[in-house]
Amino acid sequence: MRISTAVLSTLVAAGSLSASMQYAIGQQAAAPGLALDVLPAADPTQVAPADTAAPSDTTAPAEAQPADTAPADPAATANPAATTTAQPSATTEPAPAATATPAETVAPPPDPVVLTATSDVIEYKYGVVQISLTTTDGKITNVTLLQGDTSYGRDAAYAALIDATIAAQGINYGNYSTATFTTDAFKKAVTNALGKL
Repeated sequence: MRISTAVLSTLVAAGSLSASMQYAIGQQAAAPGLALDVLPAADPTQVAPADTAAPSDTTAPAEAQPADTAPADPAATANPAATTTAQPSATTEPAPAATATPAETVAPPPDPVVLTATSDVIEYKYGVVQISLTTTDGKITNVTLLQGDTSYGRDAAYAALIDATIAAQGINYGNYSTATFTTDAFKKAVTNALGKL
């Protein structure tokens, strides 16, 4: 009986010790802040290791994992979203730039279109008039007198009529003084040459 009494008393003692420890652990887990409030300010070195070890063993891993996991997941979700958004924008922008560069290189200025026509011989009261007319991109750039009477100052009239034709880009100008018939014949020659271009 002594052995069974000793075993029984050991079991009772162990059970009460186990219940006491469970109660103490439950109190620490339920109110971890109480230990900090109760601690005196003079003994932070003695309580800090025990206090730090107890919550970190019981409460800290459980709280730290969700806290660490929660920010990590939104941050990880935000980074791929930002990367995904930035990449299409960057991909879209170089495409127009690449398209614009060949367009500028491929489009050199076109060569000017130069046309020359010779008028028919225009007969009038004082002789004949024939001209050669040159246009560059549709603008009259040169008029050359091929045939024409230069007596009685008509040579001066032809020089003035050539300048007036280039300045007016046609025959929209008045008569040269004292050379009305020559002016009319010259305008007919210009109209004839323009009709051949």
